[in-house]
Amino acid sequence: MLIPHPPNTPVDADQVLLDRDLDPENTALQVRGLYRERAHLLAALATHPALHAVLAIDPDPLLPDCATVLYLWLGGQQMSWHLHDLDLPLFGHVAAVEPGDPDIRGQWDGHSTHTKYTHRLRTLVVHGQRTRQEDA
Repeated sequence: MLIPHPPNTPVDADQVLLDRDLDPENTALQVRGLYRERAHLLAALATHPALHAVLAIDPDPLLPDCATVLYLWLGGQQMSWHLHDLDLPLFGHVAAVEPGDPDIRGQWDGHSTHTKYTHRLRTLVVHGQRTRQEDA
């Protein structure tokens, strides 16, 4: 598999969530805890078959321990998030795309963070609302 298991991964990477609560003044710990929470939510989203989740490696990551990217697709629109190496075990259920693979799902389409949250993620919410209304 393309995605490496990070070395020295704590037995319980969620310990950061408990440590964060015990040390509210530690800014780095607070930020890492927020990213861990986000990773849990993204891992849950990635289980939905309509989102066509895939993992790929960013060839030029801003942070070396966040080179893995989760791509989700809905209605032909892509959303992506960099994942911390410590969070990768949460994504064992997601297929990985090898570098150079022609699969478009693992290639960034150039969207901005603003576009992802103001337009594309909104599409996901609206889609979910429609599905619930149809099921009612």
